[in-house]
Amino acid sequence: MIVCLNHIKKFVILLLFLLPCDIFALDGLNLAGVGLYSDLRAKYYYGALYTEVDSVKPADIISSEGRTRMEIRVVADDISKRRFYKLMNEMIAISNSGKTIEYHAHDIRQFTNLLDGKLEYGDHIIIDNGTGNTLVTINGVNALEVEDKFFINVLLAGWIGRLPPTADFKVHLLSGQNSPHYKNFINTTYLNSRIAEINAWQTPIVIAENERQQALEAERQQLAIEEEAKRQLLLAQQKKRKQAVAASEKAEQERAYKKQLAQLKARKEKEREQRLAAIRKANEARKLEAKKKQLAESRYFRKLIIQANKSVIYPKKAYDRGDEGFVKVRVSIDKNGMIKDLETLQSSNIDLLDKAALISAKRAEPFPGVPESLDLEDDLYDFVIPYRFVAK
Repeated sequence: MIVCLNHIKKFVILLLFLLPCDIFALDGLNLAGVGLYSDLRAKYYYGALYTEVDSVKPADIISSEGRTRMEIRVVADDISKRRFYKLMNEMIAISNSGKTIEYHAHDIRQFTNLLDGKLEYGDHIIIDNGTGNTLVTINGVNALEVEDKFFINVLLAGWIGRLPPTADFKVHLLSGQNSPHYKNFINTTYLNSRIAEINAWQTPIVIAENERQQALEAERQQLAIEEEAKRQLLLAQQKKRKQAVAASEKAEQERAYKKQLAQLKARKEKEREQRLAAIRKANEARKLEAKKKQLAESRYFRKLIIQANKSVIYPKKAYDRGDEGFVKVRVSIDKNGMIKDLETLQSSNIDLLDKAALISAKRAEPFPGVPESLDLEDDLYDFVIPYRFVAK
């Protein structure tokens, strides 16, 4: 009996010697600490953090690429599905950047909707990335596997990030062997009957690769649709701009054409006015020239008649008989006034008077020379001398 007691004593001493290693180490992970999450209304759960990092600085732990393990042990009578969603969603949202939340949106949605029923006192939730993925179990039942080792850091930021659930919770999570909640944490266990109940939830265990691929494909298709819509919108905008430019260019061309047409019309009108003015000027010049010519010819004709009247012979025999008559004689002279042709245009029907008219015209030679301003036909100037024979 004494031998047995000695053996028992040695075993107890050995157990006490080994106890710190078992308590504060797990599969090569170091216990960072244990915290109690509670508010004024209730205590919700103990949270324990295990990590390979030999540091208690939050930034070192969150940025670690090594293995990390988070454990939740429920101490509330129950936590409803809605309460769990609210606790986890607020914890994640308040301590992560918008970019991080957007990137992990699908996985966050899977985690916050993890439950298909309520959690009860003693339930264990373990989040571990030791497999290369982030694996979530409830009472040993696989509940979710996210194919991203570092998704656990999104959850971890909610515990020890800038805005933890409570200040004490973060302090105790990083207190190591000095954590005051470790003993209660260890003693909080679940009933075996809960395993079957958790299994009955039929919560998706793994985000299957084909589901992820389908989600990615759907996202790619949606992006393709959006890109095509953007492309079509861009093409429509470009077409509209081209049409606007074309319309503007057409309008500009029409304005330029109308301007050119107006300029051409104005130029033609000006040319027409100039031509008309030139014609009017030429007509005026011709009229003036004709007037001058007519005046010169009238003056010259009077000189010719005066010259002709100086040489009139009235035959005595005809005078004595009282013969009277009117005779017209056409005379053709050269530019020097010399007669080149002579003929009776209108007879008096008295032969003696007709001959007297021809002789009178011949006697008047030479007539005054033809002015240069008068036109000559065949170098001759024709005029008519009227002779009136009246016996008194």
